[in-house]
Amino acid sequence: MTVTYNHLKPKWVQKEGQDTPWRLLPKHSGGGLVMDVGVHSVDIIDFLIGPMRDIRGTATKRDDSSFVVEDDVFFTGKFGEKGEVSMKWDFNGTSGTHKDDIVITGSRGKMYLSCFNYTPICVEYTTVRDLESIRERVQSKEEHVFERPEHAHQGLVQLICNELRGGEASPSTGESAIRVADIMDDVLNEFYDGKRREAFWE
Repeated sequence: MTVTYNHLKPKWVQKEGQDTPWRLLPKHSGGGLVMDVGVHSVDIIDFLIGPMRDIRGTATKRDDSSFVVEDDVFFTGKFGEKGEVSMKWDFNGTSGTHKDDIVITGSRGKMYLSCFNYTPICVEYTTVRDLESIRERVQSKEEHVFERPEHAHQGLVQLICNELRGGEASPSTGESAIRVADIMDDVLNEFYDGKRREAFWE
């Protein structure tokens, strides 16, 4: 099985007199925009496929602005017995360019979904039928539409509150959060001169 994620959005242009947002100040955010939105992508992949390992990645700054944070991040890793994952974020797209695509590919088909958009989950799969000694491959497609919640975090917050009130355990835990943080530190470490576990912003 393979899992890929691609995120592309237009670069943020600072207007004259406008303060630099906290998302682009590593002292406050821990890095660039990947620390604002990228962590959610890694978290949902961790939820879908389980812990990732053997992470290898790079972070670079392609934009010529005065910002000191990375704007292009990529990593690969493994999960399970034979699973492979790759994730990429590019915050230097031109105006109007947006991409937010998760693709999960297995032996019998593919699943397409998004992390931040409310597009349908699409499943394409192949089944094999034997008809009088003739093997036929049949392609099928399903779309699963879901209602956009009033508040984006409502579902997760409700699960946590339910657990605190003695209900079923939430799938999002401190352990999964630490796994995500460790991945981001590993991928960004070289960009910040190997000081991710220190006061690297100073």
